[in-house]
Amino acid sequence: MVKYEDSIVANVSSEQKMSDYEKKAIKEIKKLYKKTPDMKIVDAYRVYNSEEHLKRIFYGNITSYLEIDEFNTNVFWSQNNMIRNVKIYQNIIKDILANKPKKVLILYGTGHIKALRNYLEVHPKIKIMNTLKYLN
Repeated sequence: MVKYEDSIVANVSSEQKMSDYEKKAIKEIKKLYKKTPDMKIVDAYRVYNSEEHLKRIFYGNITSYLEIDEFNTNVFWSQNNMIRNVKIYQNIIKDILANKPKKVLILYGTGHIKALRNYLEVHPKIKIMNTLKYLN
């Protein structure tokens, strides 16, 4: 069984080389995962929703694969992750447009939030409110 903390590197074989930037990002992500069980939930939400972490996790899940592509497969892994984000967005936006709620709270894993926010921000019917405003 793959633990969540290891899922970020699950698509990279043990033979696949990683850039120094990717190694650093994964190290920082794993360090945060180890600290999380001892954090208050509101503090965990603050850290996991910080711009710094969202950039790091997006990089680790999407763009880091593209730096070193020794086996010419990393475009597939990056594309696969972005397709998942598009499917999630499609499900969310279909519900919003069908039900027309005044407010919606979207809770999703940090590996998806940066992409989802980008998709939602450009929709003419959507106004994004950053959760960090309410967590401070």
